[in-house]
Amino acid sequence: MEVTNQKVESDSSLESQSAKRRRRHTKRIVFSDSDSESDLSREDLLKVMADKEELLKGKDKAIEMIVLQRVYWMLQIIWLELLLLLKTVSQRLMHLKTLLEQCPFLKTLLEGVDMTEKQLLEVFKTSGVEKYDPTNEQFDPNRHNAAFQVPDASKPPGTIAIVLKPGYMLHDRVLRPAEVGVTVDMANE
Repeated sequence: MEVTNQKVESDSSLESQSAKRRRRHTKRIVFSDSDSESDLSREDLLKVMADKEELLKGKDKAIEMIVLQRVYWMLQIIWLELLLLLKTVSQRLMHLKTLLEQCPFLKTLLEGVDMTEKQLLEVFKTSGVEKYDPTNEQFDPNRHNAAFQVPDASKPPGTIAIVLKPGYMLHDRVLRPAEVGVTVDMANE
């Protein structure tokens, strides 16, 4: 019986030590009647609360902007992947058109690929993705990638003479720049 009592006493002392340790590491907030009668007036407290609410609204707007930027970035990645798909479909379509002359039974396959390309272009259009062809525009490094230079005296230097790949815009942002050939001054060459 003594051994059991000693075990119970040691268990209870361990529990009380554990509880003391927990209390030491816990931040205690005590509210009393004297807390409500602080040095601040009611108007001051309301002003402090209004200021805190304004800070929270500002932080909410900042968080919302960060989320929107991430969503927009992800959408750009998706559209770039879809552009690669469109390129592949367009290339297959051109290849099938040349094969159609040799194998007339491929006509239904050609029609299917053609329909897929048209549907992709329609999805792009309704989602705000637009194809642009900058032929005869002034070169803009923000919208165009210059692949090579073209000596051409009939156009001013820096004019886009040839478009290798059209560009794509997502609303007002460049999704993929157009790949172009740009005219140069013949006298410098």
